[in-house]
Amino acid sequence: INPRVIEADYAVRGELVIKAMELNAQLAKDRKNNVQTLPFSEIVFCNIGNPHSLMQKPITFPREVISLCDAPHLLDHPQVGNIFSPDAITRAKEVLAQIPGGTGAYSESQGLAFIRQNVADFIEARDGYASDA
Repeated sequence: INPRVIEADYAVRGELVIKAMELNAQLAKDRKNNVQTLPFSEIVFCNIGNPHSLMQKPITFPREVISLCDAPHLLDHPQVGNIFSPDAITRAKEVLAQIPGGTGAYSESQGLAFIRQNVADFIEARDGYASDA
């Protein structure tokens, strides 16, 4: 193995995170001993792309569509309209109509053609430039 590969360091586990983890452990120890040795009471781990740790609400629509596409039997549930938004139900049905084998099936290596076309159409409408799918 190339020595550079062996020496590679995954960035989100760099010095900053290591220090934050140490401080977080100290905070836990302080809470256990009912003392405060640091000038703050919590660590917010925002360096690894975790917006939910900053109380950002999850984006619901894509999660609902993915859930319905991964478990299409939910579309037949009598309460589906009370659980999922009408837009998500419609979009999931559109997606599933284009993926006969379901979400686990192999697709073109570039991705599903209808998804690529939707993205190209969106870019063209937004930016005013034709885009290839």
